[in-house]
Parts: sequence; structure tokens; C-alpha cells
Amino acid sequence: MPAFALQKITGVSFQAQIYRYWVTQFSQNKISPGEFLPSVRTSAQDFNVSLNTIRLAYEKLVEDGYVINRPGIGYIAVYSKDVNTGVIFSPPQKTQAFTPPLFARSTGFHQDPCDKSAFSFRLGAIDPLAFPWASWKRWNNASSHYQRELASAYQDPAGLYPLREQICQHVLLNRGIKAVPEQIVVTHGTQESLSLLTRLFLGPDSSAVIENPGYAGAWQLFHLSQQISGNRIIPVDIDNEGMRTEVLPAGKHTLCYVTPGHQFPTGVTLSQTRRYALLAWACQSGCYVVEDDYDSEFQYGTTRVPALKSLDNQECVIYLSSFSKSLGAGLRVGYMICPQHLTETITSLKALLDKGNSGLSQAFLTDFMLRGDYLRHLKAMEKRYAKRYALLRSALADIFPHSSLYPATAGLHLALHYNEPQPLAERLTELNTLGIGFGRENSYFSPSEDRQTSGVLSFGFGGINSEHLKQALALMH
Repeated sequence: MPAFALQKITGVSFQAQIYRYWVTQFSQNKISPGEFLPSVRTSAQDFNVSLNTIRLAYEKLVEDGYVINRPGIGYIAVYSKDVNTGVIFSPPQKTQAFTPPLFARSTGFHQDPCDKSAFSFRLGAIDPLAFPWASWKRWNNASSHYQRELASAYQDPAGLYPLREQICQHVLLNRGIKAVPEQIVVTHGTQESLSLLTRLFLGPDSSAVIENPGYAGAWQLFHLSQQISGNRIIPVDIDNEGMRTEVLPAGKHTLCYVTPGHQFPTGVTLSQTRRYALLAWACQSGCYVVEDDYDSEFQYGTTRVPALKSLDNQECVIYLSSFSKSLGAGLRVGYMICPQHLTETITSLKALLDKGNSGLSQAFLTDFMLRGDYLRHLKAMEKRYAKRYALLRSALADIFPHSSLYPATAGLHLALHYNEPQPLAERLTELNTLGIGFGRENSYFSPSEDRQTSGVLSFGFGGINSEHLKQALALMH
């Protein structure tokens, strides 16, 4: 019987282990050319496996030229040169912890989808009733040849053309942006859009300018790129008017990431004066401005503020948005509005990475927008969120009397600059014991400060209904 015991090794079959056993016997000259291997039945008994497993292992030896099969006679070793095989299969020995390459290490940017707090102010959450289930069910039940085609074939990686047409109409009406379908690339959301731009633009001699504090998803992507290719990251402070354009860096730069409609995390709006200043600086520095308009469709002031992209007459703004805050992140549909000369390059990269978005979800969204249902849905949700916005805004001033609320008239969260006598970390722990949570603490980022020392405390009100909001505010008093 072979002095070798088969072992259950993930990814390594018994057949492969038996094959390797015999090759090792050849390499150690334990079987000479012309010798017979044990019969299939004998080997099956020795290894305690099926006859078929032995046959497959032997046929692999025949295929690789180690033995020949003489029907009715047996398998004969015929190799005529030294065999270099390495070692017999055995489970990997644990010697030391494996350290992946630096660029593959976890950035820590992933959001726990399960916030078990009784009252959650997590940023990015939306009303769980926001998704139009009735429309979704009706569309899915109306099965058609077109839907079957969408389910069985790849679509244009830039996105379905009818959806891009609807997006053009939508952004013109709601965000003041004039665009054509050829400028639009449909993505799985803002994070993918940012990833595509990072891959295309950031290299060894490039630089990314970003708000401080700012969105962790952008910070981490730029930092990951920095580890791989060495690009620079330049933080620019914000105040109550948004990014401080007067301290933008001189020289040539590559990308400038901003959230002008509802700065993340403070919620302030970039002033009109600074918008023009930012665009002028971008043209002078040869830099693309990446406008992340993640939740500015919900506005509560008397005057609606259009997107920064609406002022762009030099094609230096790349506009990012998605349907995650208006319909739900599970839909996984976002989009970019690019300068037209960039669209083909971005689409090619998108095709290389994932072949494009689901045609079914895009077709549903097209139909939903075409019927006017999406616009009606937005107005209804804005009315619902406006009540929570007003309730939260009026209460925070009383609950945190020494702190100052950042001016915000859009989006799904409010923020304040914490300045209470009780340390912020201690206050957060106290609120947590009352069942009041804020989700992960790394949803925004500053290069030198963490959330508990930066003084910014943000309250997302999208995912908490009005009744729960009232209860949470009462507990906080």
C-alpha cells in the first residue's frame, strides 16, 4: 500500500493527489521505465477511492507522457528523462501571517448595513418606504420580449440610450444642466464613478484636490491610488460658504473633488461667488472639477440652487449623481455627465471592468421617468423629508446650545460644530446608551483629525421616520 494518505484539501481533488503521488515516485526513481503500475482495482483498494478516480489519474499520466496504457495488460512507466516535480501535495503549513501587497490592504471604507440602534441618525440612510414597490411590481409583471432580451444580452456599457435621454431631461429641469445623451455614462453609483475617474486620471505626476473634511469614499480612493502610483492629495479647508477657493493651490492639478450642493459632512452650500472662482481656477490649473451631487435634489429653501455643472461653459466639470438617495441604494444606478471628449474613454474602461449595468433595472427606471412618476415621487419624498428637516433643525439648537449649526437647506442630513462643555466622545457614548446611533464613524474623513475630535457632529434624518425622530430628540434633551 502506498505510504501516502489522501487528504481533504480545498481545491485539490483525490485524483490530482494520486497523480502527483505517482509523478513523485518517478522523480525519486522508485519506479523505473518499463515497470508496471498497480492495477486500477489494486490502486483503488490501496487509496480507498473509486475505480473511476484511479482511471482518471492514470489517464492523466498517459496524457502527460509518464506511462502508456496497454489494454488487457496494464499501465507501464515509459518516461525517459528526469522528472522535476517539486513536493507531494500536503496542506499548507502555517508559518507566519500572510501580508498582502500594500495596495490590496483594506482601506476600512465599508459601511455596516445593520445599525441596531433604536434611533439611527446614520448618514446616507433613506426612508425604507422610498422605493416605488407598486410600480416595480407592475413593470416586472408585464413581461415582454424586450425584457427577456434585456435579461439575456449585454447592453451598451454607457447605459441604455432611452435612460440617458430621460436623465438629460431630468437634470435640465431639476439641476439646470444642459446635456446630451452622448455625455452620459450610467454607472452603479457615485462610488464606481469616482473609481473610474481615479483609474483614468491619477498617476505618478498627478494631484487630487479635495475638501477637508470630506467624503471618506473619495479620500480612500485617492489614497489607495497614492499608494499604487504616487499621486498627491491636497486638502482644502471648508467654512460656512463651502470650499475656501482663496486657498486653492497654485500650479497645475488633475482632479478637484467637491460637494457644492450639500457639502459632506457639514451640509453647507458652495456660495455663488466661490462657484465662479472654482471654475476659473480649474481652467487656469488645467484641472477637472468632480461635482458629487449626491442628495441635492431635496431642497428646502425658497430658492432652488442649480448644480455647479450648470455654470460650466469650458467643459471642465464632471458631474456625478445617482438614484441611491431618491429611490434606494439597492437599485445600483448612478450616472456621470462628462465633457463629451471624455465619454468614449470612460465608457471603454467601464466596459473593461464590468460590461455595464443591468439592462432590466435601467429599463424600469426609464419607464418610471418617462411616465412622470419619478418627478412626482421626488416631490412627495421632498415634502416628507422637509418635515423631518424642520423638526430636527429647530430641536438641535436647544439640545446643543453652545454649538453652531452649519447652514444647510438641502439633502438628508444636518451638521453642527460641536462646542459643548461635555467632550464629544463622551456625549456620543452617552447617546449610544440611550439607543441613539450615528452609524460608522469613518463616513467622512480629515487628514489629521478623526470624527470625535474634528468637532463636526452630523445627523442623518433620511432613515428615521417623524415619530421616531420626535422620540429620539426627547431623549436627547
